[in-house]
Amino acid sequence: MDLSKLDFTNYTLEEIDLSLKVDLKLIENFTDKYGLSFDKRSVEYTAALFDEQDNIVATGSCSRSTLKYILVDAAHRETNAFAQITTHLINKVLENHRHIFVYTRPHNIPLFEGIGFTLVAKALPKA
Repeated sequence: MDLSKLDFTNYTLEEIDLSLKVDLKLIENFTDKYGLSFDKRSVEYTAALFDEQDNIVATGSCSRSTLKYILVDAAHRETNAFAQITTHLINKVLENHRHIFVYTRPHNIPLFEGIGFTLVAKALPKA
């Protein structure tokens, strides 16, 4: 990989307060854009990364020891946004848990294996 072409922008990380309609709508709109339906009842914590223009570039959530809803905007997938949001969520989970799990779509498994996760279970496709 040619690192000279990567953008190592320092994004702004913010905790998202899902009890605020504006914050919830921000996450729902972002996840809907990529065909992912966000259910705030299934998470305990959500964070997002923003660029210099305050556009959301990545989001992720956790519920107990499970990372969920990790999503990076297509225009920022060649940056460090995935590593930043995932590292933040890992640190958040490790505050209270010894093990971390990831709930993700099958095509994203290699991304998580690339940062040290190991596949322990895989759901069968819907019939």
